[in-house]
Amino acid sequence: MYTAYLRNHLTVLHEWLSNESHGRWILVFDNAQPGLDLRGIVPPKGGKVIITSRHTDVRTHTGFITRDVPPLSPSEAVDVFLSRWERLFYSGRRHHTIPPSMSPPIESLSDRPLAAVLAASCAGSLPLHSALEHLQILYEEDAPAPGNIDPKIWKWFSNMMEELSPVESSLLMLLAMFDWKQIPDDFLDALRAGTVRDHQFVSLRSIQRLVSLQLLQRQNDPSTPYLRIPAVIQDCLNHYLSEHGDQAPDLAREGSDWLSSAFNGTFTSFDRLTKFLKVMNPHCRAFCLSLKRFSIPPDNNLSDRLRTMSIYFLDKSISTALKRSTTQFWRTWMISNSFALPKQTYAEDDQTQYIEPTILPPGVFEQRDPAAVAMPADQRIRTSIYSVLWEDLKFTVSMGAIAGAWQGIREEQFAFVHSLQGELHDNALMREITNAIDKGGNAGLQRAVGLCLRDEVLKSELMDCMGCDTINEIAKLVSYGLQDNTSRISQDVIDSAVSGGLDLFKGSSFFEIGGAFDKVLSGQVELVLRSVLEPSMTSRADPESFERVTTFTVMQMSETPFRERVRTVAKGYWQVVGATQILFAASILNHMIFGLVKANGLHGGVISSVSQEEWLETLVTQTIEVVREGVMKLERRRSPSWRLSARRAIYWCLQAEASRTAWGSATTALAPYSYQNQDRWEEICILMEMTDASWPLV
Repeated sequence: MYTAYLRNHLTVLHEWLSNESHGRWILVFDNAQPGLDLRGIVPPKGGKVIITSRHTDVRTHTGFITRDVPPLSPSEAVDVFLSRWERLFYSGRRHHTIPPSMSPPIESLSDRPLAAVLAASCAGSLPLHSALEHLQILYEEDAPAPGNIDPKIWKWFSNMMEELSPVESSLLMLLAMFDWKQIPDDFLDALRAGTVRDHQFVSLRSIQRLVSLQLLQRQNDPSTPYLRIPAVIQDCLNHYLSEHGDQAPDLAREGSDWLSSAFNGTFTSFDRLTKFLKVMNPHCRAFCLSLKRFSIPPDNNLSDRLRTMSIYFLDKSISTALKRSTTQFWRTWMISNSFALPKQTYAEDDQTQYIEPTILPPGVFEQRDPAAVAMPADQRIRTSIYSVLWEDLKFTVSMGAIAGAWQGIREEQFAFVHSLQGELHDNALMREITNAIDKGGNAGLQRAVGLCLRDEVLKSELMDCMGCDTINEIAKLVSYGLQDNTSRISQDVIDSAVSGGLDLFKGSSFFEIGGAFDKVLSGQVELVLRSVLEPSMTSRADPESFERVTTFTVMQMSETPFRERVRTVAKGYWQVVGATQILFAASILNHMIFGLVKANGLHGGVISSVSQEEWLETLVTQTIEVVREGVMKLERRRSPSWRLSARRAIYWCLQAEASRTAWGSATTALAPYSYQNQDRWEEICILMEMTDASWPLV
């Protein structure tokens, strides 16, 4: 359970109990754990509190009155046994009696009601006299030491396991390897449909039989009906599996095969995927922890599937956040600089909301490891990022300038050509001239932009002066995720990861910034063209000459204005990249993981005496942390479209974390990872209503 989620609910509970308008109340804490502190939960007055526990380690405002509950009397123990046995043997109460000579085995269980119930389960298939004789034999047998489990409960539990059919005992032990606290009906349906053995292995009859023996308990939650294994029975099952170690590998293989087969059909539809994740994530993680507890290596197919799902979910989270943030940041920049918005984003619901794309300060993860933050970014990573972003900036500016400026001056060109119609009466020649000027103007714009971007001085200004800090920050974040192992990764993997990681941004910006160039040459074109072309206008004019003259004229007149506008646009480009630099770094890291897995190993083999599997898990974990930081920067956006995008990014990030946790639990010996800003993350999950692992629709 989220700690922030719990705090929020406890605050609501305290406020409700403190409200006198609700009247008097009674609050019950059943089977309270040691260390329960009610001082911040329950107000000192207004109602009564009842606590049941096996200890007195409870903290309250004013102390409490204790009352010991005595054990059952021998006759009550016999009554518990009979009521349970009669329900199993007769499906109802028949009011039998037990001869005094045969009652000692049952009377000895007066201090352990559960043991009496288990004893009845052992004898439930026999008539009473035979059942009592059977219990007498079991009672006189010695039971092995049960460790920390109550010896009486363990004795009758182990005997009862021998009474179960092989199918029933295998099903119970397999369920104990999953999330035994909550076993939804959907999970049982999936298990019944996907099990490798005969479908009767998880038959409804077997489940009902375990419920009737109280080895499974039905919880009537109106929203999610589920079963659970009582905690004492789960402890016994864990001990039983330890004692019968030869059964654990078969059960592990059964569970792994079932999970792998269930995963194979996961991606057939989006609805199936989201429903599957909600039901299966806690069970998958619990199963992987069980594998580790019994020192059973996971099935390769299961391990590969969990790793692949981590990468896939991270990519979904990053792309969801990036698509929304880059579009909105470009729109914000366009509005704040009084440029025309592109048509495809003009009608969005938050078009008037100004959002400042603040560049994140350096040292995002300074609280965790200052040494890692201070570590100089690997030059190969920085060079690769520099190369990709420079090519993208050139493409973005070129396409934006040509498309935007040409759209802005075409009306002036057409006005000029239209004014010539009085001098030219040949419509065919008129069309040729119009087309020639159109082609010439376009070519002139391209040449002007090309001259600007080939200028090494301007390139140095755009990249080394404007973009250097942002590139260094992205490279530093990537190096943080890779720690000190960058040198072991091939250049091909680095280049591919950087190119793929920035793919969502590459080439997409020119649609947004075209409006920044639409008026850069406004009011000049018609005058220039008229002064240059009108003197040569005759009925015998060569259209090609118009194209050449137009190309040269537009190139000459636009080079200087373009230089200034390119500088302005480049500032916006780096502003947007800087505002989303954490997400870009996360995207590069995720593509790095994919590249390493695809390459079937790391360049140079084992890293720092840590297995490849552990290092990959560490890399995935670091990437998740980077994604979480990036998503948290989007949380303050309050418009509906921002909120929905943030919620969906959070959803995919939670799924990636669940898959990574399960994979790491089974395959590595790493200690549980403690994310920084965990409380903040949990608070955002609560604010975004993302605490139940459901796919956000609104």
